[in-house]
Formats: sequence, structure tokens, C-alpha cells
Amino acid sequence: MEKYLTCFAERLSILREEKGLSLRALAAELQISKSALHQYENCIGDPQLGIVKKIAEYFQVDLNWLIGDSEERNKKNG
Repeated sequence: MEKYLTCFAERLSILREEKGLSLRALAAELQISKSALHQYENCIGDPQLGIVKKIAEYFQVDLNWLIGDSEERNKKNG
């Protein structure tokens, strides 16, 4: 399980930085607390599946890529 958290944390941070968003701005967009987002990016908190799905949808990336199960970043259409 630790592999998933590490990969998720790294990829979440990359996505946030690519969009130029602060922790506060992204937390507001996702309607979660800034401290929870900080924990996710630092492998401290274990996000619920609903949050992970919300993040994948927000950034329009494949859920499996976000958690490290796939190297294909973009969602497949269809």
C-alpha cells in the first residue's frame, strides 16, 4: 500500500505544480482542507477513494496513473 501512497503523493504534487496552483487554491477547488491536501502530498494522510477519484477527474488523468498502476497518464475516451 505504501507504494501507492508514494506514487500518488508525487503525481499529485506534479499535477498541482503544472497548473501553478497553491495548496490553498487546489484545496478550495476540490472542496477539501488545505491540511488534508498537504498530508496527501507528503504521504502522511491516506486519502479515501472518493477524494482520489475527484482529483483524477479534476486534472483529467487516469485514476490508475494517479495511484501508480499505469504509465498512461491521460484518460481513455469511451
